[in-house]
Amino acid sequence: MSALDRLEEESFLDDLGAARSAVRQRGERYGTRRLARELAARGFSRETVDEALSERDPGVEEKALARALERVWKSHSAKPAPARRRAAVDALVRRGFSAEKISAMIERLKQDEVQRGPRALS
Repeated sequence: MSALDRLEEESFLDDLGAARSAVRQRGERYGTRRLARELAARGFSRETVDEALSERDPGVEEKALARALERVWKSHSAKPAPARRRAAVDALVRRGFSAEKISAMIERLKQDEVQRGPRALS
């Protein structure tokens, strides 16, 4: 039995466990696409990446997107509305969130603003 086999047998080498840990640690800041890129860059197999990401709670990504959107939106507050939206979408896509989810969240927050009055996304 080789040293690597023994380490695997005793669960010291567990790719899926390491990938899950990375998803938990980084998942509160980044979207699925960025996490997948980072895990692949670390050498995890496609199957391991897919499995670790499939176990991620979708609510975590939505909360991460909402927090990131609020920060980015405020940081571009001096820009006109179209440029502000474009800058926010670009920044959030780089963080691994899908453009569709970003646009949907912006629209949802704009609708909330209309119903409740001005908010951070005015």
